[in-house]
Order: sequence, then structure tokens, then C-alpha cells
Amino acid sequence: MNKKRSGTRGQSLIEILVALGIGVILIGGVTALISVNMRSSSESKMNQAASSLTQEVIDGAKSKAEADWNAFYGLAKGSANAYYVASSTNAITTGKEPISVSGYAFSRYFYVENVQRTQCGIGTPTTDAATASCNTNFPLSSADIAEDPSTQKIVAVVEWAGGRSITQDQYVVRTKNVGIRQTDWSGGGGDNGILTAPNNKYATASSVDVTATPGAIEVVLSGGDTGTTENIDATHHWAWNDVIGWIDFGYAAGNVGVNDVKMFGYASSSIGLIAFNCETTPNGNICGGAAGDWKVANVSGSLQGWAYNDAIGWISFDSVTAGSPIPYGVTIDAATGEFRGWAWNDVIGWISMNCSNENTCGTVDYKVKTGWTSIPDSGWLTSPIFDLGGSVAVNTVAWKGAANGGTVRFQIAASDISTGPWTNADYKGPDGTSGTNYVTSGPDASTVVSPRDFSGVRYVRYKAIIESNAGSTDGPEVQDIIMTYSL
Repeated sequence: MNKKRSGTRGQSLIEILVALGIGVILIGGVTALISVNMRSSSESKMNQAASSLTQEVIDGAKSKAEADWNAFYGLAKGSANAYYVASSTNAITTGKEPISVSGYAFSRYFYVENVQRTQCGIGTPTTDAATASCNTNFPLSSADIAEDPSTQKIVAVVEWAGGRSITQDQYVVRTKNVGIRQTDWSGGGGDNGILTAPNNKYATASSVDVTATPGAIEVVLSGGDTGTTENIDATHHWAWNDVIGWIDFGYAAGNVGVNDVKMFGYASSSIGLIAFNCETTPNGNICGGAAGDWKVANVSGSLQGWAYNDAIGWISFDSVTAGSPIPYGVTIDAATGEFRGWAWNDVIGWISMNCSNENTCGTVDYKVKTGWTSIPDSGWLTSPIFDLGGSVAVNTVAWKGAANGGTVRFQIAASDISTGPWTNADYKGPDGTSGTNYVTSGPDASTVVSPRDFSGVRYVRYKAIIESNAGSTDGPEVQDIIMTYSL
């Protein structure tokens, strides 16, 4: 009995020692887990605080850019140039700002970078380097890259103990957009004054009418060429058809020609004469006959309508007038005066106006060529000097009115001083020279101007170039000219 009781006491002591060991292990594990959790919680809180601080840095920098773009744009660029917005003065200050959040110590700052964009500075931001092509072309394609002076990249940085940091970046652009709009030019020319708002005058003009339509400017129209003097080339006056052979547009008695309105006279062929309008047929003016008033009309270099031959009947010069589902037609090259394309007759088929239609010019160099070219009437007007109040970026130019078959183009001159210079060479187009123009797609369509040439300027002038339709019978009516710019 005594032995049994002694063994029981020994076994209890061992159990107690084992239990104590297990307890120590468990307590150590729990302590380590608590320590890990506390450290993770601390890091999470610091990351959250740092993220909040970076957003504050971004917001502060954006507010300074919006308040004074030119001062913000003038900051030194790159990660070596740290700035912060001081809480006490609300001023941009050089260096890093120390700050404590919930007992944790941080430093925060931002730096600024210039922004490159595709399409010569007006497309998508990119980190690629500027391309040389933007010095002569604007814009060409997404591959042409240039700096956009109206955009900056802000990079906010927050740092804390252990070499840890967090960054956030955001683009900021000029947000104060303003427009200047001229709606009347009837006050006349000679105004080279400095204006803060448009009046009803202009500086200089040529072949522009400012009074015919109240509140609008228009090109002076010559009325076009409606004469009937033969103007088919002495060498190139042949068309071809596979059935009847050569058609002679240079037939001496036919006096074939083209003016701004129509073709006239008649050509010769193996099946007889081909008349191009009812007024100038071999039988004289027959427009009062049963066939009515028919012709091959000239619509800005596109020949439309019908010619006639007694043997084969009507010859169509375009598919639209004929109502054909197969597209065809005859046009006149604006530069060379060469006819191009095909006419059609139901009896003999296609009539080719140029060997290039069939790639046979190496064998037989035939074509019909006229001395008429589609040269429209053109005029221009320059504005007074507009003071935009400070260093700005000119963004777009646009016009309102009616195109009437013509076009409106612009050149812009800009300077940071009122005295210019304002010579003809200072009015620039897309390539940065006076040799090109900003061509608008029509009224109400804004045309972007190159940021390379029109950023950081205060004084600006425009030159509007107004061009009639090809026949000089109508042209644009420009009621408003609008330039937008960013402060």
C-alpha cells in the first residue's frame, strides 16, 4: 500500500512538469503571434497614413497649378527638385515637409515633370522622347511626339523609417479655358491697336468683302470662267473606245473646251460627231428641242451629265446622274488639267479618257487634257492685336457660318510683347512657318493649333484665308471667328 501511494505521487510530479512545458510553449507562440499582429497592424496603419498623405500632397500641388499655372510650370523639373505646400504660408516651398500622424513620423514632398504627348503634343501622354518630325509636321501620327506645355506630371512621395516610401502620380492641365470671339468686321481696316476684346474692325485684307452680308466676311468672287474658247491640248486630245476606236476632242471645227460651268463644243469619231451640250452642237443651239436642256456640267472639276451622238444616243459622264449602281465618272485633275476616268454608253460600252485608266501609257500615251484648271478665288483678312492678359496657351481656332462649297483656313501670329514682330512671316501654320495653314473641316469644327508655337504668349492675331468653290461661283460666309486659350 505504501509503495503504491509513493508511485502515484511521482507520476503526478511528472505530469505537472510536462504541463508546465506545454504551457511555456503555448505562451511563447501566443506572444510571438501577438507581436506579429501588432507589427502588421502598425505597418498597415503607416501605409494607410502614407496613402492619405500622398493624396493630400497631390491635392495641394493641383490647387497651386490651378491658381497660377505659369508659376507652377516654372518649377524646376525632376525627382531631384522636391517641393511641398507649407501649411503655415500655403506657399510652394523647396524641400521635404516633416509631419507626424498618430505618433508616426513621415516626410512628404512632390516633384514635377514635363509631359510628352503623341501627335506632336496633343495626343496621349507618353514617356517616349520627342521626335524630330514634330519640328516640321503637326500632327502626323501617334508616333510623332512633342512636349505639351499645358500639361505637367505631379509625383507625390511620402517616406518613413526603414527606408520605406510610397508614391502617387497624376497629370494636371490648364483648367481656366477662355475664348475670344469676333463677330463683325464692318468697321473697316487699318486697326493695328491692342484690344482686350474684339471690335468691328480688322487690320488688313485682300479680296474680302466685309459689308455684303451684315456681320460676315466673304471672298470676292470673280464669277468664274463661262467663256467658250477652245482649250483642249494640241497633243493630248484623244479618248478611246474598244468598239469605235479613237474619239478626237481636238476636232478643229468642234471647238471643244471646258469652263467653270460645263463642257462645250463637239468631238469627232468614226460614228459621227459627239456634242457635249445642247447649245453648241453641230446644228447650233437645240436646247429648245424635245431633248430639253442637256449638257456635261463641270462641278468643281467633276464632269456630270450627258453628251449625245446621233448613232449611239446618250453618253453618260457619271454614275450618279445616270442612276447606275456601278460607280464611274470623269474628273479633271486640278493640277494638270488631264481627264481621268470613264464615260459610258449602252451601245459601245466604256470610253476611256486616259491611258492611265488601263495602265497602257507605256504602249500608247493617250489622254484628253484641257487648259482649264479648278483654281478658286481666294482672299484673306488679318485681325487687330488681342491682349489675352498674361502668359497663356492658345489651343484652338474655329469659325461659324456656311461653307457654300469653299474652305476657310487660318494662320496664327503670337508674341509675349505687344510690338510683335507682326510680319507676314510671323503668321504660322502647322509646320511652324508661314508656308502652311490650319485647314478647318468646316463651320463649328475646332482646329487644334500646335502647342509648340503658341504656349507662353500674351498677344495674338489671326489671318483668315477664305477660298471659294472651284468654279468661283460661291464661297464661305464667315460670321464668327473664335480662338480658345488657357490661362
